[in-house]
Amino acid sequence: MTHAFTVGVEEEFQIVDPNTWSALPELRIGELWVKSDSVTRGYWNRPKPTADAFQAYTTDTGEGPFLRTGDLGFVHGGKLFITGRIKELIIVNGENHYPQDIEETVQSLSESFRVHYGAAFSFDDDRLAVVQAVNRGKDISAQFDDLVTRIRRAVLKVHGVAPAYIGLVNPATIPKTSSGKIQRAELRRQLLEKRLPILHAWEIERPRAEPRPAPRPTVDPASRLKFRRPSSTVDPWASRGDRVTMFTTPVNAFAPQTAEAGPRTTSIWRTSAGSTGIMSQRIAPTKS
Repeated sequence: MTHAFTVGVEEEFQIVDPNTWSALPELRIGELWVKSDSVTRGYWNRPKPTADAFQAYTTDTGEGPFLRTGDLGFVHGGKLFITGRIKELIIVNGENHYPQDIEETVQSLSESFRVHYGAAFSFDDDRLAVVQAVNRGKDISAQFDDLVTRIRRAVLKVHGVAPAYIGLVNPATIPKTSSGKIQRAELRRQLLEKRLPILHAWEIERPRAEPRPAPRPTVDPASRLKFRRPSSTVDPWASRGDRVTMFTTPVNAFAPQTAEAGPRTTSIWRTSAGSTGIMSQRIAPTKS
């Protein structure tokens, strides 16, 4: 859906790439920039917004200053065609879609849909949402599921994008400006904040996230059994029969995870079968 205008001789405009700010040739869609004596100089006491919106210069030719309108359009045969608004452009999977085109497709599907009382917009994750008002006067709640199915099929067939959310509402809940324009951003905000009265809603089931493995329990390194050989170690192989004393320490250095205090003796045991064992023993304090 486009709107054509004839530009006056006292007005100058450019179709500009909104990303590079370079002028575009005929039949290329870009942002409409306007220069005219009828354009105000800017915002009162707001220098930065004024510079961003009212003092734009093209990067390739240096022409300006222009007013950045935020409208998208193109030129053909000396006429200006408006295609939509930059802020309302729907981008799904890298493809641009104009909301008014999707809205027109939806409202042509059934007489139960109120014309000019619907909105298409995208969520932050680039999913398409459609909110459409149904005509009042008779109860059509039994048709809601069928109407949603028709919307899903038609939008996918005509525009190549599948709606992720469809909501049916009363006409009075669609916010509009004083001039009758649909406030898509406000409608989207009310829906996300769950303030929009919904008669019937459908939402595609999102894929479930893969379960994450349970995190391994963290172990305090200080709580692990450590073998620390103190510097005051005696000869570790001082043999006393089958029992060989390794060392004697004044504190519990072999098993620091216990609260047991006092001097300890650590020994290696050898049996006649040739096997060995290790043991740490606390030495009971002697009474003086």
